[in-house]
Amino acid sequence: MHYEDNQGNAVDITQVKPNQQILAVATVTMQRHHKADVLFAYPLPAGMTSIALAQDFEDKADRPWFDKLLQPSFSEDRDDRHLAAFNAGNTSGKDTVFTHVFMLRAARQGVWHAPAYAIEEMYQPQYRAVYPSPTVTVKP
Repeated sequence: MHYEDNQGNAVDITQVKPNQQILAVATVTMQRHHKADVLFAYPLPAGMTSIALAQDFEDKADRPWFDKLLQPSFSEDRDDRHLAAFNAGNTSGKDTVFTHVFMLRAARQGVWHAPAYAIEEMYQPQYRAVYPSPTVTVKP
């Protein structure tokens, strides 16, 4: 997971400004060689909100992640988390790599401990990955 602004500059999620919009870019590598329905769950730290993101990324075609974008079959921004479901994977014997991008906005000042985000196979939840949880600081 890495974060960037709308111009493609890296953003340090531990130091953001109020109302700053941040693209969260998650790159997923599936090492199980079959098709699967996977769920990406990103719990939001208290000082952040997830906002709707237009899926028009033509202006971002020069970004390194652009060619690996996978359109979610379901995506929802709730009060406390961002969810996205994908039908991903392949049976070719090669790893599947895809990218999911969503928008965050720094909503409240403070220091917030973000819960860990995860991705799991929806119908075989024993196959899951849980990622580290960052501390987010929102200050002017």
